[in-house]
Amino acid sequence: MHEALTAPRVAPVPATAMTVSSYPPLNVQVHTPRLSLLGATDDLMERLVPAVRKGVATAATWPFDVDGEPVGMQDLIGTDFAAFGTVSTFSWLSTGARGGGLGKEMRQAVLHLAFEGLGARQADSEAFFDNHASNRVSQAVGYLPNGLAWSTRRGEAA
Repeated sequence: MHEALTAPRVAPVPATAMTVSSYPPLNVQVHTPRLSLLGATDDLMERLVPAVRKGVATAATWPFDVDGEPVGMQDLIGTDFAAFGTVSTFSWLSTGARGGGLGKEMRQAVLHLAFEGLGARQADSEAFFDNHASNRVSQAVGYLPNGLAWSTRRGEAA
């Protein structure tokens, strides 16, 4: 499902952004009361590998404790941003960090950066129709369905 957010209709999470360098903006940081979104570095990516290797959730949601360790990723992508003011978001959380509100908080933080910090006019996101958790996060922060697209998942049309 494609979803779009055309105005920052969410209650903003307190967030601050550092000055961005020229391309690529790896020094961007967004902080909320419970998490920090940091530009990807080799060190952070290496520290995220164990969480990635644990794979997708296959059991009930567990309590989580972040403790300064990487638990997922949040992308903010602008293609022809200067012309269109449109960004797309993509996020992923490790299995132990799901279900406690971090997905919503990190999406709010990156949307705050996009709209308030960078002047975005629209944000899009995609999720498979049966990815209920991702779709609930999108709905909770104000995205509205705006169409469907086909993709592949594990080699099958979805």
